[in-house]
Amino acid sequence: MSDDDEFRFDPADVGSSDRDAATGFDPVPAVIGLAVGAGGLLFLAEPLVDPVAVGGTRLPVAFLSVVVVAAGLLFGGGAYVRRGRRRIGLAHAVGGVGWALVAVGTALGSGVVLFAGFAVLLGGCLWLVAGLVG
Repeated sequence: MSDDDEFRFDPADVGSSDRDAATGFDPVPAVIGLAVGAGGLLFLAEPLVDPVAVGGTRLPVAFLSVVVVAAGLLFGGGAYVRRGRRRIGLAHAVGGVGWALVAVGTALGSGVVLFAGFAVLLGGCLWLVAGLVG
Protein backbone atom coordinates (compact mmCIF):
# COMPACT_ATOMS: atom_id res chain seq x y z
CA MET A 1 0.00 0.00 0.00
CA SER A 2 1.41 3.38 -0.94
CA ASP A 3 1.22 6.48 1.26
CA ASP A 4 -1.46 7.89 -1.08
CA ASP A 5 -3.75 4.93 -0.42
CA GLU A 6 -3.34 4.96 3.36
CA PHE A 7 -6.24 7.32 4.12
CA ARG A 8 -8.72 6.18 1.50
CA PHE A 9 -11.87 4.55 2.78
CA ASP A 10 -12.93 1.20 1.41
CA PRO A 11 -16.39 -0.37 1.70
CA ALA A 12 -14.84 -2.90 4.08
CA ASP A 13 -14.01 -0.03 6.45
CA VAL A 14 -17.67 0.68 7.14
CA GLY A 15 -19.27 -2.71 6.53
CA SER A 16 -19.85 -5.51 8.98
CA SER A 17 -16.99 -7.76 9.98
CA ASP A 18 -16.86 -11.48 9.24
CA ARG A 19 -17.62 -12.12 12.89
CA ASP A 20 -20.95 -10.28 12.57
CA ALA A 21 -21.93 -12.01 9.33
CA ALA A 22 -23.22 -15.04 11.25
CA THR A 23 -25.76 -13.02 13.25
CA GLY A 24 -26.48 -10.37 10.61
CA PHE A 25 -26.48 -7.64 13.26
CA ASP A 26 -23.59 -5.45 14.30
CA PRO A 27 -24.42 -3.48 17.47
CA VAL A 28 -21.63 -0.90 17.11
CA PRO A 29 -23.21 1.13 14.26
CA ALA A 30 -26.57 0.79 16.01
CA VAL A 31 -25.22 2.26 19.25
CA ILE A 32 -23.47 5.08 17.39
CA GLY A 33 -26.58 5.81 15.34
CA LEU A 34 -28.80 5.82 18.41
CA ALA A 35 -26.46 8.22 20.23
CA VAL A 36 -26.24 10.60 17.28
CA GLY A 37 -30.00 10.38 16.70
CA ALA A 38 -30.77 10.98 20.38
CA GLY A 39 -28.38 13.93 20.37
CA GLY A 40 -30.15 15.38 17.34
CA LEU A 41 -33.56 14.95 18.97
CA LEU A 42 -32.31 16.58 22.17
CA PHE A 43 -30.99 19.50 20.14
CA LEU A 44 -34.32 19.92 18.35
CA ALA A 45 -36.19 19.66 21.66
CA GLU A 46 -34.26 22.62 23.15
CA PRO A 47 -37.02 25.21 22.62
CA LEU A 48 -39.67 22.88 24.02
CA VAL A 49 -37.93 21.43 27.08
CA ASP A 50 -36.82 23.20 30.25
CA PRO A 51 -33.20 22.76 31.37
CA VAL A 52 -32.53 19.43 33.08
CA ALA A 53 -31.09 19.25 36.60
CA VAL A 54 -27.88 17.22 36.61
CA GLY A 55 -25.97 17.10 39.90
CA GLY A 56 -27.59 20.28 41.16
CA THR A 57 -26.85 22.20 37.97
CA ARG A 58 -29.53 22.98 35.42
CA LEU A 59 -28.22 22.15 31.96
CA PRO A 60 -29.84 23.13 28.68
CA VAL A 61 -30.96 20.17 26.60
CA ALA A 62 -28.86 21.39 23.66
CA PHE A 63 -25.74 21.07 25.83
CA LEU A 64 -26.72 17.51 26.75
CA SER A 65 -27.16 16.74 23.04
CA VAL A 66 -23.50 17.57 22.42
CA VAL A 67 -22.45 15.30 25.28
CA VAL A 68 -24.55 12.40 23.94
CA VAL A 69 -23.15 12.78 20.41
CA ALA A 70 -19.57 12.96 21.74
CA ALA A 71 -20.10 9.82 23.85
CA GLY A 72 -21.52 7.90 20.89
CA LEU A 73 -18.68 8.88 18.58
CA LEU A 74 -16.01 8.11 21.21
CA PHE A 75 -17.62 4.72 21.79
CA GLY A 76 -17.51 4.07 18.04
CA GLY A 77 -13.90 5.14 17.84
CA GLY A 78 -12.83 2.74 20.54
CA ALA A 79 -14.98 -0.11 19.24
CA TYR A 80 -13.69 0.15 15.68
CA VAL A 81 -10.05 0.50 16.75
CA ARG A 82 -10.39 -2.63 18.94
CA ARG A 83 -11.73 -4.46 15.88
CA GLY A 84 -8.68 -3.44 13.88
CA ARG A 85 -10.49 -0.85 11.76
CA ARG A 86 -8.13 2.01 12.48
CA ARG A 87 -9.32 4.49 9.84
CA ILE A 88 -13.00 4.35 10.64
CA GLY A 89 -12.18 4.25 14.36
CA LEU A 90 -9.97 7.30 14.03
CA ALA A 91 -12.69 9.14 12.12
CA HIS A 92 -15.19 8.48 14.91
CA ALA A 93 -12.65 9.32 17.63
CA VAL A 94 -11.74 12.65 16.03
CA GLY A 95 -15.42 13.59 15.87
CA GLY A 96 -15.94 12.48 19.46
CA VAL A 97 -12.97 14.49 20.71
CA GLY A 98 -14.13 17.54 18.76
CA TRP A 99 -17.65 17.42 20.21
CA ALA A 100 -16.27 16.69 23.70
CA LEU A 101 -14.10 19.81 23.45
CA VAL A 102 -17.16 21.80 22.36
CA ALA A 103 -19.00 20.53 25.46
CA VAL A 104 -16.09 21.26 27.79
CA GLY A 105 -15.51 24.69 26.26
CA THR A 106 -19.18 25.53 26.70
CA ALA A 107 -19.25 24.23 30.28
CA LEU A 108 -16.13 26.19 31.24
CA GLY A 109 -17.06 29.27 29.25
CA SER A 110 -13.71 28.99 27.50
CA GLY A 111 -13.59 30.39 24.01
CA VAL A 112 -10.17 28.81 23.44
CA VAL A 113 -11.40 25.27 24.20
CA LEU A 114 -14.59 25.85 22.21
CA PHE A 115 -12.54 27.08 19.24
CA ALA A 116 -10.23 24.05 19.60
CA GLY A 117 -13.26 21.75 19.44
CA PHE A 118 -14.52 23.36 16.26
CA ALA A 119 -11.00 23.27 14.80
CA VAL A 120 -10.78 19.52 15.50
CA LEU A 121 -14.20 18.99 13.89
CA LEU A 122 -13.28 21.05 10.82
CA GLY A 123 -9.91 19.32 10.50
CA GLY A 124 -11.59 15.93 10.79
CA CYS A 125 -14.12 16.85 8.11
CA LEU A 126 -11.38 18.02 5.77
CA TRP A 127 -9.40 14.82 6.44
CA LEU A 128 -12.47 12.73 5.57
CA VAL A 129 -13.13 14.64 2.37
CA ALA A 130 -9.49 14.40 1.36
CA GLY A 131 -9.60 10.64 1.94
CA LEU A 132 -12.71 10.26 -0.19
CA VAL A 133 -11.68 12.37 -3.17
CA GLY A 134 -7.92 11.84 -3.05
